[in-house]
Amino acid sequence: MSEAPQHNIDNDKQVWKISAALSSILNATPGSEDFISCIKSNSNNVSFVSQFTFTPANASFSPIWQVAVQNTRFLKPSTPRPSVIVTPVEDTLIQTTLFCAKKLGYELRIRSGGHDYEGLSYTADVPFVMLDFTNMRDIDVDVPNRFAWVQAGAVLGELYYAISQKTDTLYFPAGVCPTVGVGGYMGGAGYGNLLRKYGTAADNVVDVRFIDVNGNILNRKSMGEDLFWAIRGGGVSSFGIVLAWKLRLVPVPEKVTVFMLNKTLEDGVTEIFNKYQYVAPTIDRNLHIRTQVFGEYIGNTTKKTIRILFEGIYQGTSDKLLPILNEEFPELGVTREICEEMSMIQSTLVFWGFPSSAPTEVLTNRSAIGKLNNKSKSDYIRSPIPISGLWKIWRKFIELDESGQLIINPFGGRIADFSETAIPYPHRAGVLFQVLKTVNFNGQTSDTTPTSLWRLAWLQSLEELLTPYVSKNPREAYSNYNDLDFGVGNATYKEASVWGERYWKRDNFKKLIRVKAKWTVTPRRDNNIILSNPVSHKRASLLWTRFEPDTIPPETPGKGKLECASDQSFSDCGGGCPRKRHGQPAVIGVGGQRRWLSAKVGQFPPSPELKPHTPRTSKPAHTMGSETETGTGADRVIPARQKENTGRQPAAAPRCQGCRRLPPQKSTRSAPEMAATTSINREKGINLPEGLSPVLQNPFAVPLLFRWSQRRLAVSLSSSAPVEFVQTADDRDDRISLPFKVPINSMVYLAQQEQFMIVRIEISLQLTFTAAGRRGLNDAGKKRNGGSRAQGRRRNGAAEEQERLEEDARKKQKTRAMFFWSRGQGRRSCVLSFFWNPSDTKRTVLCFLITRSHKLKHSPNGPSPNMKKSQLNSPVFLSVLILSFSVSWAALSSILDVTPGSEDYVGCLQSNSNNFTTISQLTFTSNNASFLPTWQVHVQNTRFLKPSTPKPSVIVTPVDETLVQNALHCAKKHGYELRIRSGGHDYEGLSYTADVPFVMLDFTNMRSIDVDVANRTAWVQAGAALGALYYAISQKTDTLYFPAGVCPTVGVGGYMGGGGYGNLLRKYGTAADNVVDVRFMDVNGNILDRKSMDEDLFWAIRGGGASSFGIVLAWKLRLVPVPKKVTVFILNKTLEEGATEIFHKYQYVAPTIDRNLHIRTQVFGEYIGNSTKKTIRIMFEGIYQGTTDTLLPLLDEKFPELGVTREICEEIRMVQSTLVFWGLPSSTSTEILTNRSAIAKLNNKSKSDYVRTPIPISGLRKIWRKLMENDQSAFLMINPFGGRMSDYSETAIPYPHRAGVLLQMLKTVNFNGQASDTTPTSLRRITWLQSLDKVLTPYVSKNPREAYSNYNDLDFGVGSANYEEASLWGERYWKRDNFKKLIRIKAKVDPLNFFRRPQSIPVFSTPLSDIYFYRATI
Repeated sequence: MSEAPQHNIDNDKQVWKISAALSSILNATPGSEDFISCIKSNSNNVSFVSQFTFTPANASFSPIWQVAVQNTRFLKPSTPRPSVIVTPVEDTLIQTTLFCAKKLGYELRIRSGGHDYEGLSYTADVPFVMLDFTNMRDIDVDVPNRFAWVQAGAVLGELYYAISQKTDTLYFPAGVCPTVGVGGYMGGAGYGNLLRKYGTAADNVVDVRFIDVNGNILNRKSMGEDLFWAIRGGGVSSFGIVLAWKLRLVPVPEKVTVFMLNKTLEDGVTEIFNKYQYVAPTIDRNLHIRTQVFGEYIGNTTKKTIRILFEGIYQGTSDKLLPILNEEFPELGVTREICEEMSMIQSTLVFWGFPSSAPTEVLTNRSAIGKLNNKSKSDYIRSPIPISGLWKIWRKFIELDESGQLIINPFGGRIADFSETAIPYPHRAGVLFQVLKTVNFNGQTSDTTPTSLWRLAWLQSLEELLTPYVSKNPREAYSNYNDLDFGVGNATYKEASVWGERYWKRDNFKKLIRVKAKWTVTPRRDNNIILSNPVSHKRASLLWTRFEPDTIPPETPGKGKLECASDQSFSDCGGGCPRKRHGQPAVIGVGGQRRWLSAKVGQFPPSPELKPHTPRTSKPAHTMGSETETGTGADRVIPARQKENTGRQPAAAPRCQGCRRLPPQKSTRSAPEMAATTSINREKGINLPEGLSPVLQNPFAVPLLFRWSQRRLAVSLSSSAPVEFVQTADDRDDRISLPFKVPINSMVYLAQQEQFMIVRIEISLQLTFTAAGRRGLNDAGKKRNGGSRAQGRRRNGAAEEQERLEEDARKKQKTRAMFFWSRGQGRRSCVLSFFWNPSDTKRTVLCFLITRSHKLKHSPNGPSPNMKKSQLNSPVFLSVLILSFSVSWAALSSILDVTPGSEDYVGCLQSNSNNFTTISQLTFTSNNASFLPTWQVHVQNTRFLKPSTPKPSVIVTPVDETLVQNALHCAKKHGYELRIRSGGHDYEGLSYTADVPFVMLDFTNMRSIDVDVANRTAWVQAGAALGALYYAISQKTDTLYFPAGVCPTVGVGGYMGGGGYGNLLRKYGTAADNVVDVRFMDVNGNILDRKSMDEDLFWAIRGGGASSFGIVLAWKLRLVPVPKKVTVFILNKTLEEGATEIFHKYQYVAPTIDRNLHIRTQVFGEYIGNSTKKTIRIMFEGIYQGTTDTLLPLLDEKFPELGVTREICEEIRMVQSTLVFWGLPSSTSTEILTNRSAIAKLNNKSKSDYVRTPIPISGLRKIWRKLMENDQSAFLMINPFGGRMSDYSETAIPYPHRAGVLLQMLKTVNFNGQASDTTPTSLRRITWLQSLDKVLTPYVSKNPREAYSNYNDLDFGVGSANYEEASLWGERYWKRDNFKKLIRIKAKVDPLNFFRRPQSIPVFSTPLSDIYFYRATI
């Protein structure tokens, strides 16, 4: 490369000033539409560009941006987002993106993994394009030559897994975080558990594929050694775009030894750590001991201590390790019992918090790894910290609220063999440790809350405290842990050196500047070309700091400032020069809180959110073993605080004894006007509608009106009466007593006398709510002999009867709500107690309206024999109503405002697990920073990505079956519903949202695939996606495949449960037809296979909705033969080309033609060019199991009207055909099928139909007219049936759409360009879809109008109280015979209907024939 020419700096200044002024005046910014147009105009495939380019108007834009934001503190609405996201799959699109960014004045930010500590790869305060390499992550491991080519978008976990699939004796010396992107990681050097033996990751880079600022693709040889030196540790994105790295793999033993142990102050950790500082950097290079330092409470006390976790990995066996440690570091106390020998890849799992038994595939699953939510800083230590210094650090940690952490890695060994200038990474000989200091923002809504700012201030004060003990002149820092607090100025070398010399030291930094000037300033460029993420900082890129080539930046102000690097005019520069200077000094702090961040040690205020009475909160400062800061500091436990108010409420008043009112603080509430109606079928019971729950939010003033009328019982609730009530807490945490006084009007129809009678009575009630689901019905039925009753108070008859019935409820495991009465001081009164088993959906309510004249005893089995006949027959009566009805736990929690606690659920998981760390890594509540990203990542229909969508209470992402069993057990125990998600393609979002408290079991980590070519089978775990399955098969053979759909991100677990169809259905049937075995967990946690579950259940789960019956863990699939090459073709026909007549013929030909040929069609209504006229375009997509030579004669004979020619036919592998049918070019790397985030998400509402008779031309024209009414947001997708589908009977499996079906039709409207599915435009589109449904009615199947259960549609209804209600949707999906059989099987395997959701297979309630009416005289 030639030297860049000299430029006229004064001219450059003038151009820059003019451009900045105009941009400021006109507020001009580049337009994303212009950028997309530029990309398309420079591409040969417009649809290809549309698949991989996203603007904010696209529904997939936000999920794609969010998915790799690894630090969730940037996931807030105020974070600036890119104007355009480009997710390339090949080099050409990258070059085009670079060209268009230069042309239109965008900055370019490059993201590979998203672990940028300051978010600079995906956010900026200027218009920018984000180049996201998530689709370019191929890895080619060459074991004989010990190399691997790795594309920039791959992550470390994928690299380790790819190596481990070929050998256990090679590895790559990089970090332990699996989701770190390879592209940027090497650019900052990178270190890990092998650094003491093999140096940094960048030390082991041997070649590169790289795009420079002019779009040239270079390698090591063509770029020269200076640039190759710079990009390995000097911030590669300051110089260009890395496409791939060639890495040197290093030898490792088949088994390494790992140990972990904790030491606290009570164990003498200060002295142990002091010794560690001398031993760890000098011990055998095969041994690496990382430490983590925490300040935490001792058990449940208010005292604090320091805990240090020592994590060791030795390149050898325990037999060799133990003698080394016994000789050099016996104080650590490592024993054989805590050592575990494992493969190198398993050690990566362990160091990231997984058990060694976890499947190594979890390393390839980016969404399985919890994200960060923190602020971090780095340091290097060159001299051991004295014990007095360690005590100061410990005291500083004691001040914090458990949100801080140190991670310390020893250096020495091989890292010290390299000179400081070998690569830009300079932290070599003399460094003892690298220290990462972190505070997290867990439990905070953002990093700007008072508590978050308090934590930041603490981090700043820790930084000052460490100053005497860390490196100096400069105070070194790690560039991959970039920190904008250092400053972002770069107008002069003096400004830039403030941060640059900390990362690279002076000599390296100056050399980087010279290399930068040479490679980014060329005769043909304008200087508003911005490459992402500078040498480290937000706007502090070396690209922005252009000085005269090969000169050191001047240190005097005003020299070398950034201008347009061109003698051209402003317009020639594209108008994109920056509008403001970038040499601004660093601003410490946030708004009015900056004084906190600049405060001295110990001067920052305590967090205002941390109340003094909260047990796990500290005062602003603590002492070590004494009452003052100047105390002895001696030893052991640190008294964190004096005894304080615990914050609990005053002791509860005694619970009401029968009629006695509690003495309370009274408050008066006016009950709202409430009205709701519940319809009760006489035969099947009551279904409580959703509308009833809000009515019962305040149950303290709800007069009841029951009216019995023929076959219906209408229940109306209304009142405006004020109610006095008191809420008190019982001495048991799962019981709440609510005494209140309310007038009740009751109108009850007398069945025998055929008349109504109104009873008005004012009674005092005490509501006693017992969470029996938490402690078990055992607890609920215990005799209450404590408290005031234990002091000799007599139990009245009602109390004794209450205990008897409670015991009866416990024995029968039924759910009951009961009114009881007691005589008490001449007042009418009763007690209401609720007991429930959350796994039982049959709730029984017994209402007693009682007067003071009689004591009534009741048996649930009928009238009491003690009741006189006159009491039963008198027209003046006491009514007793027993109603059995289906109501979920949500209804009770809504009525009583009580919900299960996620903390209890997580505690349950932990108490049933041997590994606390594993649970915390795999379980997420809403307080966890990774909760929302984990929930969002597989929400495949973005219309559910809105704040109002109900989210789970807990997300569990198991890696083994044991955690699945525990998740099921704890959900049943704590009254949660359980939703199961494998891929997230549920059309109504039912696998990840619900209007009740629920736990989401996300199988994203359980996605192993074992392909057995010899036996033509594959075991596939439930969390695998179809794309991953196809890719796994293709890696072993090109002559086998699986007959399923073409969407790569559909999860295998749920897909088979609905039947599943694809391009091979005419030859091999549905996916479920090719399931041969299963691993399945029933409601009791038993793991079954086909043999142990019996054929009825195996029949039901293949097409009948597997999640209605239990949890699928894995499917065993039959693979089917396919030729090495198949033929695909795609062509479009419009109305002007006779599309109507061609499609009419298609209806007759496609279902009956050779089974090897499948022709899918898609129908669109769209404008003709730029005119206002519309037409219909039909896309015909064909795939033939054979060659072009065989296909063309077949089509010429059967379907010549279609006009398929040899020129549009392409012979490709079966796995490539999946790419083509999903809209990707056949040349795309097949590995993209494994990348769930590469596939655009949906944003639509869909409905399905089946066509059994060809639609006449007149009908087609009606459909075309309807499509042309739409605003181009709709399309039809039509798949022909026939062939093998007709060979199966309708009852072979629950999927019934077989013989006689010509076509399956999917009707869709999208909400692209809309903020949600409830905007006026979105609602118009939904209305249009419903009207299309009516237009199609004469032409689709009837009695029932069939629908595909995998395309679930809640518009059909969700009623399930009786067969009549459930048949409205159930018979459409499965037809009558299959649906009834499914109900019978459900009743057998899940009689309590634990596995439930809208449109799941129902279990019916007790018939209304069980309702009793009792009468008694007053």
